[in-house]
Amino acid sequence: MTSKDPLETHRAELARKHPAYDLFLATEKNGDDDVRREAVQLVETIIEKELSWTTAQESTLAAILASPRPAATLTAWRKAMSGPGTSHKDASVVLNGLGSWLELAREEARQPFLDFLPHLGCCFAGLGTGGVQKILESAREMKTDAISQKLRFVGAYGNTTAAVVRSADRVSHAALLHDRGSMLERLQTALPPGKVRIERDANQLMARLGELSDAADRLGAPTWNAAIELIIRVAENDESSADHAARSMLRVLAARPRDVAEAYVADYNALVQSIGVRCVGFGARRLPKLYQDRGVDPTRKLVRLSCAAGERYGPTAGESFLEGGTSAARG
Repeated sequence: MTSKDPLETHRAELARKHPAYDLFLATEKNGDDDVRREAVQLVETIIEKELSWTTAQESTLAAILASPRPAATLTAWRKAMSGPGTSHKDASVVLNGLGSWLELAREEARQPFLDFLPHLGCCFAGLGTGGVQKILESAREMKTDAISQKLRFVGAYGNTTAAVVRSADRVSHAALLHDRGSMLERLQTALPPGKVRIERDANQLMARLGELSDAADRLGAPTWNAAIELIIRVAENDESSADHAARSMLRVLAARPRDVAEAYVADYNALVQSIGVRCVGFGARRLPKLYQDRGVDPTRKLVRLSCAAGERYGPTAGESFLEGGTSAARG
């Protein structure tokens, strides 16, 4: 008569209370020590977060064990559920969503995705399974290097809010499709993720940039470049002013004809580039009205001359010309 293994009997009894202990049936067959160690940590996390282990998760586990580098995938799964600030709801989204996410992640982009996933932290509940799927779906058309850069950028803004993560995804998508990855580096410098996490103005601006990126991108790469360039320049100085500029551009992009909207974003950016952030208020309040009162061409001429005055004689002279401070400017 063959005696039963007391440890296996113990595991089976525990599994009746918490089915997560059944995952050891699969990982023990795998035979890999790294997988076995990660399985232990994964079970502890599932129990700690009071999560439910079902047949859906068993299918995900089977797919992971049949894939290359299963231990690394188990590590990412566990870390995504147990990061700082991760709630029960966040962990539940990760536990239930990983299977569908792995199906969407291209094989060559699998490791960048696994590196990215734990960074989302407290944003999983707000994003939901579908929110993470959208990030992966938008990346599928990109080259591998671009996918990696996109996921690094979006992941940097993880553990903030779901709105910020969605916005970072939209901005990075447009930037990389336009081959402007350098803009993402500058944006991350102007709006540091740590600051976005703790300061309201920075968080509000970053959350709004996705909408601005989409609106500007509908008019083409030049308008998108000018809009994001303007935000970067102003945000380096003051996030509240940059958010004011973003809201103004959104209003014009939504309400004005295409030729006016394109001219406005380009001119607004040119003024800030040549004269400085002192033009933010003028660009937000008075510049849109000039296109209506004077017409596009006369307003663009005023902007060009004001920029030239600023570059030749200094920002104060440029601002004075813009506001009609001399007879030459008024003429």
